[in-house]
Amino acid sequence: MYSFVQQSVSATDNALGKTAIVRTGDVALALKNPSLLDSSYSHQASITWGNMFVLQTGGMSIANIAYARSLRPKLMLVGGVTSVIYGAFNSYDEYANPTGYFFVSDNALYAGLSYHFLPNFYAGATLKPILSFLETYSSIGILADFAFRYQSTDTLTNAAIVVRNVGSQITTYTGNYENVPFGVDVALRRKMKYAPFAISVAYSDLQAFVVSNTKAPFIENLLKHFSIAADVRMLKSFDLMLGFNVRKFGDMTWENGRKAVGLSLGAAFNRPNWKLSYGWAKQHAAGGTHFFTFSTNMQYFGSKFLKQETL
Repeated sequence: MYSFVQQSVSATDNALGKTAIVRTGDVALALKNPSLLDSSYSHQASITWGNMFVLQTGGMSIANIAYARSLRPKLMLVGGVTSVIYGAFNSYDEYANPTGYFFVSDNALYAGLSYHFLPNFYAGATLKPILSFLETYSSIGILADFAFRYQSTDTLTNAAIVVRNVGSQITTYTGNYENVPFGVDVALRRKMKYAPFAISVAYSDLQAFVVSNTKAPFIENLLKHFSIAADVRMLKSFDLMLGFNVRKFGDMTWENGRKAVGLSLGAAFNRPNWKLSYGWAKQHAAGGTHFFTFSTNMQYFGSKFLKQETL
């Protein structure tokens, strides 16, 4: 239930996968890990559009907006909205007569806080009301995330733990309550001191060792928790990102249908006051997801507008 909240919220998230919870510099990622926020995020905003399994669904898309600002020197606020539109479907009565069409969508609102409580430590929490619509059925839920982050004094090392999707349905589709996608994830990121390169590793679903195939050997079940990623700064304004999700590779393929499943990659073009990013991830043997994100500093554009008004 509400599995859409595990979808990517930005191009960087899509490119780096599970390790993105420890990647700084993207305001949308603070929707998944609010402890990423610090004063440098104030007035940062982003808008994201993604298409999921393009060739197979013909209209399954996701949109996200995020905005952060400083409330006090050590207290940050982030807000956002995510909508997943599954498209229009034909509807029929019990005699197979067409009765029109209907839309299906899932929506989440985000309101989060981050507090810099010690020189190297940050804590955050996010509240996520859920609105889900399926033909004439609907469901309302409330979820929450809790996160802690450590950042070294030289900012080269970041480590985070996120307890995600604590909560429940408030109203159900048909009267039956279903489990929400609760999980606990940890991640570590290390930037090289003398090279424009960083590597990240994540261990997901700490709350359960067996996450898919109960008959799999110990080492396979262990490896399915891991994701790895790397990003490198090319020139002064261009980033490349690469990731790999072991669980997707194991669960979403078959013997002759691997086709790079679990692989993800992306790129970002950085300017002083805005950034354009793209992320692609191979979700299964039949298709992948494409995400585009534009992020900027709203204060910069606000000041430019005010200057023009006074001329």
